[in-house]
Amino acid sequence: MVVNSLPTVFLERLAREKQKNFRSSRFSCIEEAEQGSKATASLTPFRTIFEKEISMQVDVSWQGEVHFLAKNQSGHRVPIDGPPESGGQGRGSRPLELMLMGLGGCTAFDVVDILRKGRQSIDGVDVSINARRAESIPAVFEEVDVHFVVVGSFVEPAKVERAIALTAKKYCSASIMLERAGVVIRHTFEIVQSNKDA
Repeated sequence: MVVNSLPTVFLERLAREKQKNFRSSRFSCIEEAEQGSKATASLTPFRTIFEKEISMQVDVSWQGEVHFLAKNQSGHRVPIDGPPESGGQGRGSRPLELMLMGLGGCTAFDVVDILRKGRQSIDGVDVSINARRAESIPAVFEEVDVHFVVVGSFVEPAKVERAIALTAKKYCSASIMLERAGVVIRHTFEIVQSNKDA
């Protein structure tokens, strides 16, 4: 089993960037009292925290009740729905479920890529993720267990463990971002012999 343990610096860095690059309200009042006339105020547009070109964008539109539709830059759409107690009708995934899906897709991509480059004969990789949230609002993720099931022919356990360590500590942006925010993430795996070898 591979357990991550990275320093929690994400929130501190984000706070510094916010303080540096934008003001707390959408518009700020600039008084011109030094002109000797009655103080007037002008509205200054909100400044984005991004100084460089934005590398990713999604749009989310309200569909009524607690239903939303998300769309990425390539046009793929994902329905989002709220919890039943808030009027959700099971018409889409919950927002935090999508975060776990993103984590699973991100880390699975890395593991498959690393194992294939390591000349491992794999037929399938499944990822099961269980998360525990805080009991009080905001109910953030506190612990996440990520379990890999690797199906293949004579797959080497050491190479699977190495692939998971690399995705957890170096490559998976979603996993590392959550961990830097204080989420405890644990990784486990099992190897299943491919049916074609039976």
